[in-house]
Amino acid sequence: MTNLFRNSSPGALTMAQAIALEKKRLAERRRQASELAAQGRGEDTEVAHVAPGEFVVPRALQTPELLAALRLAAADQGIPLEMLRIGNAKNQINPNTGAPEFGSFDDVTLDPLPQIELPPQFQNQGLPREIAKTLPHRVDMISAMQNPRVQAGLDLIREREGGAVDMWTGGQRYPMPTPNSGHPGKNSNRQSAAGIFQMLEGTFNDMQKRVGPMDFQEPDQHLAATAYLDNIGALEPLRNGDVDGFLNEARQTDGWASLPGGEQPRGITRDQAKALYEQFLRSRMGRQ
Repeated sequence: MTNLFRNSSPGALTMAQAIALEKKRLAERRRQASELAAQGRGEDTEVAHVAPGEFVVPRALQTPELLAALRLAAADQGIPLEMLRIGNAKNQINPNTGAPEFGSFDDVTLDPLPQIELPPQFQNQGLPREIAKTLPHRVDMISAMQNPRVQAGLDLIREREGGAVDMWTGGQRYPMPTPNSGHPGKNSNRQSAAGIFQMLEGTFNDMQKRVGPMDFQEPDQHLAATAYLDNIGALEPLRNGDVDGFLNEARQTDGWASLPGGEQPRGITRDQAKALYEQFLRSRMGRQ
């Protein structure tokens, strides 16, 4: 046998012995990893190499919209989404531990850009890939809508605007929105502020460019209003509990005029608005 070292000393390992020892150590590390994985709680039966800042998405959060957004982002890098799903045969495996790893694809032959699979409501729109590009922002806005602080802010705007799902400004009504219905347009007075948040037709159409197709039923009216809060810089303060910052941004010329400091505050002060917001927030928190 050839010794590992040119000037071998008594007890030096041969090449074959060194290889055998390394295989034994690797097997032991993999056994330890397997034992560690077996201690997972619930359905957790795997261990993986991950880095600080990486996201793990539980099944409960894997909505069609989120998966479509992730698939698009991965596709732009030539990475099939399956490669990032734990337990998939396409996982990159760490050779030392046998556990999947997700931080580097430098030595991996990546797939060609895959066909983007969109949720049904995003299909047959003519330019599916362009629509798909709005999905990350749409997912973020849908996530924001689950925040009680954001919900309370929308409640405040709804109360101040005095709108309804099927109401134009001034109290005129239009047919109740149905699936795939768009903004109702202008009323007989040529004014288009409509719905729960009295959103202008042009504003609603602009928000569709940011978050993708929407109808004008109640859920999408909330989505459009959330996207608009983000567009005018009022969403982030709201998410962070900065009510003054939210009110400062949301009542600007391009915001809602019925909030304190707006063009049509209708007698409400900032303190009254903040107290009303706190009331809505307590109610929302009680429902969580």
